[in-house]
Amino acid sequence: MNNYSYEAITANQAANPGKYIAVVGAAHANTHEITSGPAPTVYGTQLPSKFPGLGQLLDVPAVQYNAGGNLTQLRPENPTTV
Repeated sequence: MNNYSYEAITANQAANPGKYIAVVGAAHANTHEITSGPAPTVYGTQLPSKFPGLGQLLDVPAVQYNAGGNLTQLRPENPTTV
């Protein structure tokens, strides 16, 4: 999903420069790291244990909406883990 979103946003930005908001879950905002065991294997190919999030792919800050109505920047050095 992250690569598809990256490609869609960058292609659209080339034709329509501007600002974007991408609403995604925490696992897609920053680097997602699998720590609960080995990385999964798909069709005989082992996937990496870390996947870059949209924040890393687009070089933009990822933010989180808090219950108090404020936005807080998610730190890329604290990736989402499962």
